[in-house]
Amino acid sequence: MRRLLLILSILMAMSPHLFRRGQQKAHRDDAFLELFELLARVYEQAGRLKPDWIRMWNERTQSELPPKYSFGDRIAVNAAHDMRFATALLHRHRWKSRVQPLMDRYDVASWSAFQGGSAHISVALLDVIQSRSDLLAGDERDWLENAIEQFDDATRRRRAAERAGEPASKLVAEGTYQVLYIAIQLSERLIERRHFEFEQRR
Repeated sequence: MRRLLLILSILMAMSPHLFRRGQQKAHRDDAFLELFELLARVYEQAGRLKPDWIRMWNERTQSELPPKYSFGDRIAVNAAHDMRFATALLHRHRWKSRVQPLMDRYDVASWSAFQGGSAHISVALLDVIQSRSDLLAGDERDWLENAIEQFDDATRRRRAAERAGEPASKLVAEGTYQVLYIAIQLSERLIERRHFEFEQRR
């Protein structure tokens, strides 16, 4: 009996998610919630780079969503608010301006956190693919694998630019833009899938 308890404790320490899911059957919503939370973390970390951006992030749910996102799915609605915050950042600013660099001023600690988060998201997405595989469709797993490749490539580019001595304003602007663009693409696909499945249930 003691040996069995010891084995169980080791298994729980190594793979706690297996025991958490055993307590309550996982649902497809759980996989999407996990994915949208990972993407929201990226968006929030980007928002912390500038004071006016974090205000936009904190107020993101106050703006009305276009009809294409307001189809009655709470998970998709929340994800759309998050995604549209990032989309607004990309649309409103001249990211590659040489006259007035966008990132001539930014929060250094937040940039460090953003780099860490954007480098880690590939690992987190891979964990979702592995742990939620039975809850995801084949094309959805393909989307995640493609996003992982793109996030990894963005990390490699950012590190190469840093080693090459790129100006900080350019490094931060391009590094942030690339990661946000990849995250937005993935968010859009996942939201569209939620919309499709919502319509199928009606």
